[in-house]
Amino acid sequence: GGNSNLLCVNNFMYDIRSSGSGVNTNTSLGIYGSPDNRGDRYYYNSIDLSGRDSSTSPESFSVGIWLDDGSESFQLLNNIVTNSMTIAGSGVGNKAYCLFVPAGGWPSGSTSDRNDLFASGPQGVVGLFNSLNLVTLGNWQSATGQDANSVSGDPLFVSNDNLHIQSAGISP
Repeated sequence: GGNSNLLCVNNFMYDIRSSGSGVNTNTSLGIYGSPDNRGDRYYYNSIDLSGRDSSTSPESFSVGIWLDDGSESFQLLNNIVTNSMTIAGSGVGNKAYCLFVPAGGWPSGSTSDRNDLFASGPQGVVGLFNSLNLVTLGNWQSATGQDANSVSGDPLFVSNDNLHIQSAGISP
């Protein structure tokens, strides 16, 4: 693939939910960086995944930002990603991720920093990296070498469909 060089700045992404029922596998996601994308830049975006997916498939999950194997030169800076989605299934794969980098190591030339990565609820996980669930921001930082200046706290959005920050700021 060639360079896409997308610039995605200052967006609110919410009410994203695949809500199929039964045994079908569902994946709800905010941003997907495919192996064909190069040089994409994501700055000052707010992504909030919430609600319930009624799928009972052990493979259903949700993710704020997914960088697939082969993606390169991404910049994820100053974003807020919250994921409190719940999935009806109780399988090991039923997780609510902020960031998702499934295999192949950290994407070449890519940077993630100064983000708020807040996963909450019983299925909340800050990130998946090389097929490992990294529950806390510290786990994510150690495994990826990224997000040294990031935080993990509830940003206190006004609501799940109004992603402005309440005047109180981030709640640790």
